Amino acid sequence: MQRVKLDELKKVDLSSIEWTLFNALRGELCAPNIVAGAFSLAFVMYSAKLKQKVFPFDVQAFINTEIEDESDRMFVKNSIAFGWENLFAVYDRFSIDQLLAFLIYWNPEDSPFSTVDKTPDSVIEIAINILNIKPNEAVADFGTGLGSFLVEAFNYEQEANYYGNDVDTAAIAMARIRGKLLGDNIEFKQEDMFARKSTQTFDKIFSNYPFGFRPRELREGYVFLEKARDRFPNLSRATSPDWIFNSLILDSLKTEGKAVAIMTNGGTWNSIDKPIREFFIKKGYIEMIIALPSNLFKYTNIPTSMIVLSHGNAEVRMIDATEMFEPGRRYNEVSKEQIKQILDLCQHSTEKSKLVSLDTMVKQDYSLSPVRYLSPNMEIRNGVPFHTVIDRITRGASIRASELDDLVSIEPTDTQYLMLNNIQDGIIEEDLPFLRSLDKKYEKYFVKNNNLVISKNGAPFKVAVMERAHNHILANGNLFIIELDTSKIDPYYLQAFFTSEAGIAALKSISVGSSIQNISMSALKELIIPLDEMEVQKRIAEKFKIKLDEIAIHKYKHQKALDEIKNVFSFEEV
Repeated sequence: MQRVKLDELKKVDLSSIEWTLFNALRGELCAPNIVAGAFSLAFVMYSAKLKQKVFPFDVQAFINTEIEDESDRMFVKNSIAFGWENLFAVYDRFSIDQLLAFLIYWNPEDSPFSTVDKTPDSVIEIAINILNIKPNEAVADFGTGLGSFLVEAFNYEQEANYYGNDVDTAAIAMARIRGKLLGDNIEFKQEDMFARKSTQTFDKIFSNYPFGFRPRELREGYVFLEKARDRFPNLSRATSPDWIFNSLILDSLKTEGKAVAIMTNGGTWNSIDKPIREFFIKKGYIEMIIALPSNLFKYTNIPTSMIVLSHGNAEVRMIDATEMFEPGRRYNEVSKEQIKQILDLCQHSTEKSKLVSLDTMVKQDYSLSPVRYLSPNMEIRNGVPFHTVIDRITRGASIRASELDDLVSIEPTDTQYLMLNNIQDGIIEEDLPFLRSLDKKYEKYFVKNNNLVISKNGAPFKVAVMERAHNHILANGNLFIIELDTSKIDPYYLQAFFTSEAGIAALKSISVGSSIQNISMSALKELIIPLDEMEVQKRIAEKFKIKLDEIAIHKYKHQKALDEIKNVFSFEEV
């Protein structure tokens, strides 16, 4: 089958074929079987038209004699095990090319009955271009589903040799039929990717492996983890499944090969996976990380990244493609032009793409989150690590909502509670909720005068200085409490910095997470901050406090006007 033919088949409208087949099957099959049934019906009709069969004919006899492969024959029979003759009212509705297009390019994930998850076409196209498959190369897709990636890869390079596996019986049966329709250089097997009996390695590998598994749920993957520790000594039972999958992929890759996988963003920055990230980075196994747009996958809204694995990488290219999408009603899409832009970022450094050295990643806890390295690079004069001016830093108290409800007091007490929403426009509200007496264990979470408070979650991050703390002020767990060495740095000078464009960019550079940005304490302590002479600090601090006072006065006048406006109208006014 020629590539030109495949490109022509892509133009066929498959939706009308899908619903015609579904209607033919309606009432005959329960919903979970209707996808396999529609595919099987199309396959039998296509096979019959190839043999130039004219309806009516004995369908069961045709299946038994003309479908040579026993596994294909059993799949067809199991998908629809009743009188085929009733279904062939649609036999003359479609041409052989329409049926072939349906068999190769139908994506049943759009069907309300489907349980099959498909990688977005745009992600497949990006991956294929990065892999740059050559003739005679061995190419694998681990967790292939219906084989959509390998179909597109075959269309890209028809002279390579392709292999895909999956544990889903129906999906791999349909993928196997697709492969045979394309050529004899595509093989599909039903197997757990971790239980491959073959020791074959591959030139190119793709995998959109499952998300959200716990290591103990991986079955054969758990066995792989235990056996792979000599090759990946930083793997452990605590390691996220993403890195167990990545280890398997690397284990199956030739030394000169390249692999592309889709992983969840958590594994690029969380503390649990720091040891395995460190191992992969130091060994030079990571070539590139692309932070993908959100909501691309129809079956999950988990934020994802594309990781490119190969050998001998002294640097890692970090790419932020999170804003390169066209918003949709239900999910986002990446246009052809945006795909070209992303592929260009894979080759060139811009504000959205940067080669990052090992030394730089060491300072960022081996984070593979592109935002850490791609925030605006602003010059910090007289820069020092934040920890050099800190006497003590801690997170606020983690108190359950039910426990907090029991602690709240209607009457004034000598203890108050500081939450994130009590910080507005750089000012801590005075009217904080009162608490009943607290256990002494909470005293370390009290905010004292001149302490700096920084929010842990949710960019833009809030920063304020505590002043006039006449009571004990207990901070909640979403806040960092920072006791500064005031002989070295003025708290308001530091707040002025974090409120500036440079300071906002600095905090963003150490934040991680796609849905909710957050900052780790270790990253915050290593953040570079300015440290001017005290005379300069005091001058900046005084200017900043004047502006805070102006904001406070404006808010007071605004609230006073809001209160007074309610009394402007009066029935007694003449």
